[in-house]
Amino acid sequence: MNVPIVEALGVMPLVHPFLERAGMTAFAPRPARHHVELLEALSAVGVEDRDLIDPAAVQDKLDALKWPAADFLEARIRQFLKSHGSRRTMAPGPDRTRYLLGKLTHRPAYYIWFHPDLEVTTP
Repeated sequence: MNVPIVEALGVMPLVHPFLERAGMTAFAPRPARHHVELLEALSAVGVEDRDLIDPAAVQDKLDALKWPAADFLEARIRQFLKSHGSRRTMAPGPDRTRYLLGKLTHRPAYYIWFHPDLEVTTP
């Protein structure tokens, strides 16, 4: 393109890093505190960021949890869901796991690309 700068917004860059693969630089906003808390709780019981794109695998890990890890994570999930309307009473299972992962992986990012041969000029 014959423009000095191209900007874009990526809706799910963790799941589909298309814009980064195209050479753009990502600037992700800080995740919300309640997202960070749930991500840390998931990590504490063995569910890492790389697992978040596979709801079935995450559900298998959750189903395998024993007390007290299962109770610890359940409390964190309920806390996370408090502000999610009717979803706050979702029963544990695949549907709830898919919903949670959809919320946790939906982290929009701003992308920018600078043309290597064109300078930015201001009027």
